[in-house]
Amino acid sequence: MASGAPRVPGQPAGPAGGFMSLMSGPSYGGISQMRSEKQERRINVHFRIPYMTKWGQSMVVAGTGALLGNMNFAKGVTLKCHHEKDALVWEALVSLPWQASYRYKYAIVSQEDGQQVVDKEEFMERTLLLHEGLNHGDVVEVLDTWCDRSYPGSILASSAFTKVIHEHKQMRTGGHAPQQQPAVGEAVVRFQVMDWMLDDGQVICVTGSIPQLGMWQPDQMLLLTETDTPCWEGEIRVPYSAFAFTYKYAVISRSQAATAAAAAAAVGADPSIAAPAGSSIAAPI
Repeated sequence: MASGAPRVPGQPAGPAGGFMSLMSGPSYGGISQMRSEKQERRINVHFRIPYMTKWGQSMVVAGTGALLGNMNFAKGVTLKCHHEKDALVWEALVSLPWQASYRYKYAIVSQEDGQQVVDKEEFMERTLLLHEGLNHGDVVEVLDTWCDRSYPGSILASSAFTKVIHEHKQMRTGGHAPQQQPAVGEAVVRFQVMDWMLDDGQVICVTGSIPQLGMWQPDQMLLLTETDTPCWEGEIRVPYSAFAFTYKYAVISRSQAATAAAAAAAVGADPSIAAPAGSSIAAPI
């Protein structure tokens, strides 16, 4: 089973929520489990999100499907919290039938007012993609960042911008980042970040403290793929021995990205693994 944890010193603020998932488990990565053909394939999804709530408040996740409340917060899953240094981390482990994707949102509710919603992610829906290669009982760690309304990008995600001001902006839909298949002893780490503030000539990259993220070298950054505007995604394979690691997102120009890819290819690295809000990812166990 996997157990990843972002070490974030306090409540993070940023674009429309950062996302990272780790896919690992007793069978994912090449070890088969004996399972009846008629048995439903279920995946254990571990939702985690740091957020400093007020006294009497809790956090709920609601998503597609009956087990996530069909996007209804009143029927969603209530998360439990614990402290990790200065951060208050909310989490829940949910066993879901395998399907290619789930959509979901977070909300803050008041325990004293009958779970009344006091704050929610207004302008976005998150998407959890589940690999076809996941087997029954595998664990997917979902490490999210709350979508802070004070961030200017949140305003740009409102319908006033997306339907009017961004009407002539080139939009990408239906894209897919290359999927990785891990070997035994590895986890797949998926990065997903959303931001409406990018210019047409800009891209998002990830850098970090492991070779798959370039060891903080600007010419070896992991270049994310724009899948559905404004969503950028990318995956890497990480040996368990490489955890914990730290990472950051960066915005660079497309010309810089092309130069970085060429430099990576010149030294024999995979040009799809490029590298540059910082979190630390603990090891799956």
